[in-house]
Amino acid sequence: MKITIYKYSLVLLCIFMLPMTYVNAEVTKYKNRISVGGYFISKYDSEIGVSDKDAGVGVVINPRTALGMKNEQSVFRLDGLFRFNDHHSLMYSWYSVKSTGTRTIDTEIPWDPPIPVGANIESSLETDLFKVGYLWSFYNEDQVELGVGLGLHITQLRVELNAESTGTPYTTENVDTTVPLPVIMFKLGYKITPKLKMSYISQIFAIELEGITGSYSDQTLGVEYQFWKHVGLGVGLNGSNLSIEQEEGNRRINYNNRISGAILFITGNF
Repeated sequence: MKITIYKYSLVLLCIFMLPMTYVNAEVTKYKNRISVGGYFISKYDSEIGVSDKDAGVGVVINPRTALGMKNEQSVFRLDGLFRFNDHHSLMYSWYSVKSTGTRTIDTEIPWDPPIPVGANIESSLETDLFKVGYLWSFYNEDQVELGVGLGLHITQLRVELNAESTGTPYTTENVDTTVPLPVIMFKLGYKITPKLKMSYISQIFAIELEGITGSYSDQTLGVEYQFWKHVGLGVGLNGSNLSIEQEEGNRRINYNNRISGAILFITGNF
């Protein structure tokens, strides 16, 4: 399944629903909300492992230390919510983080094929994250909203290595995999004043199926001030932790990712 499918689906959702997330302001008046802004990353750690499924041998690397990768410090982020009514709604989110690096390695990297000492490597790691889910607000009054739900967390991971040693290029096997995983959601919304609102959203899962095992947690705390009838400004904190092991053909791919940072966003209410 290609990432473009998810991107076009997300764009269509925005066009037809124009949603927004994070807060619960006048939910009986505005059904559709959209939040766009920047995700300013303060911490981004990852490890990638690729091994032979039968032999069990392979490589585990930290792209930042092994390949000299530097990740983007700020990325575009989209969050949305569409309410069917006061108690049932659809939530979604998307952002993408890319890391690139260039390094002459002083130790062999047992990739496929192995990359020798002294090789010059140009590398890139791109992670696209999508979240979509159904939320049931079992308690939704003027000041407080409490909700639970089920959703889908989709991660696409792409790793490319271009190596050259003494003028001879090495053809390496790249990684391009998509992992859709179920999540359980919890939301707390609280109206501090008629114009100032906060929300806390948590998503977690742990799964073990044939060919895939993993765990995921994501926590978001946001505060928004609605300074105009249809527009608000907000800030938030977000942190997530993903650990996945997936079998793909005769390979086993392990991916661990930890990311956290601040969100600055503008919201629209319709």
